[in-house]
Amino acid sequence: MTNNVTITNTGTGEVTLARSTSVNYQVGRLVSGWFTAILGEITIPAGESAQLHVRPKTGLAVGTHTETITFSGSNGATASIDAKFTVTAKPAPAGLTVVPVWGTQQLNISWAYNGDVGTGGGFHLERSTNRTSGWKEVYAGTAKSYSDTGLAALTTYYYRVRVNVVSGGTGLWSEYSSVGFSATNETLVDRGMVGPSQWLLYASGTLEIIGIGMPDYSSKSRPPWEEKHKEAIKKVVIEDVTRIGTETFWFYSALESVTILGKDVKTIGERAFRGCAALVNLTIGSGVTSIGNAAFMDCTFLRTVFCLATTPPTLGTGNFTTNGDFLFVPYGKYNTYADNTAWRAAFSSIMVATR
Repeated sequence: MTNNVTITNTGTGEVTLARSTSVNYQVGRLVSGWFTAILGEITIPAGESAQLHVRPKTGLAVGTHTETITFSGSNGATASIDAKFTVTAKPAPAGLTVVPVWGTQQLNISWAYNGDVGTGGGFHLERSTNRTSGWKEVYAGTAKSYSDTGLAALTTYYYRVRVNVVSGGTGLWSEYSSVGFSATNETLVDRGMVGPSQWLLYASGTLEIIGIGMPDYSSKSRPPWEEKHKEAIKKVVIEDVTRIGTETFWFYSALESVTILGKDVKTIGERAFRGCAALVNLTIGSGVTSIGNAAFMDCTFLRTVFCLATTPPTLGTGNFTTNGDFLFVPYGKYNTYADNTAWRAAFSSIMVATR
């Protein structure tokens, strides 16, 4: 918005006027079609007029801005301009989404906006780690997407975006979009195939196995990740694999946690986790029906086992041989496990997990 204002010198002598400082507006002249702000004084000869242009400053807040701009100068001359401008909030960008890039600490953020931002306008994307404070601008531009890289692993980041729309030389801010958020992934260190399944090793020491099956192993045939990464593996997560092969994790000294997810894992092979002396947390999936002999033998520090199967799996000999182990079972299944001779003998205490 630019309004033309004419000031006429009705006196008999030349008048020099100096304008007051304006909080919300710019006063200037158009020179070859370009707005040029008046920084000092203007001189108007007797009987002549000066055409000025008044426009709001960029970035005014939403609302009505009323102001009287005054001029005073030689010979007691005065002039004033009553300026009024209403800022209506522009529509905020919509549909902000945050998507993690698998195996990296990168988040891809995108949003939608149907309007024209104008020359010099654009989007301003901000990030926070707690949603309520510490917002920092990470991107300014006209694109409707941004890739935020170099973030911390396994950390949740929050994002919001607003747009500055420039029209007639004036920039108008929209409200902020709704907040989008996502957590970053772990850094992928290595990957490969184990039989028909895929294995993924992350920088945290987590080995994830996803697929439909695994082969059996022995001292002469070892898993593909073992030669390079055995001592780095601290956590194992197995999903969808129907059977965990014999001696797969034989004497993994750094392994602390094992989680078997879903209903597809049916069998834990013999000696699959034997000798994992550092193992302290074990979750057995709801689909497991059979645990082979010595699958968890010599797991010296294993004290807590969560078994999610509603029917106690067949338990081979030599499992859970350390005194003082605690077994947590599904709600309503205490008697089912307590009445099972093998499970009752393997644990000093059986408790019901919280629903």
